[in-house]
Amino acid sequence: MNGNFDEVNRQLEGLIEKELPERALKFQLKVAGDAIDKVMKITPVLDGLLRFNWQASVYGPIDEVRAGSDLQGDATAEECKATLKAQLHPYGTAYLSNPTPYAEVIEHGGYPKTVKRGTRIRSAERRQKRRGLLNRSAEAREAFLLAGETADYEIRSAGGFSKRAPQGMVGVTVLELQHYFERD
Repeated sequence: MNGNFDEVNRQLEGLIEKELPERALKFQLKVAGDAIDKVMKITPVLDGLLRFNWQASVYGPIDEVRAGSDLQGDATAEECKATLKAQLHPYGTAYLSNPTPYAEVIEHGGYPKTVKRGTRIRSAERRQKRRGLLNRSAEAREAFLLAGETADYEIRSAGGFSKRAPQGMVGVTVLELQHYFERD
């Protein structure tokens, strides 16, 4: 009779030592991957720098801003997932950080409550059409652009929060992913 219990104990030990950590890691990578995808999707885009600077690590938050751009966010998301797949261990901690100075402002608010001018935007074709520059000579357009008279501004915040991500990026994603941890 004791032999049956020995076999059950041996199988349970194998499960605990091998299968549970593998399942835990698979679950961790699934949740982290979904979080990365959601954060990337709701990150506001101007020039792609904010999306490009989402970085994954298992060693702690990354505090170095990278130069570059990712307008869609797909390449950055895949890079983050690949980093975690290569570095994350079962029951370990995964970090997703963005060291750009304005990431925290977009996440938690901090823009001025009353906006005076807004953010300078560059849409040369739209400005040129509006100002009738397309009908002018190339030299006249060049002189006008060099004179600095082409600045347009757009108000991109309201009540201190970004209009494109009024609830932030990470906090709202964490709330959306809570279903992974709820019990029936």
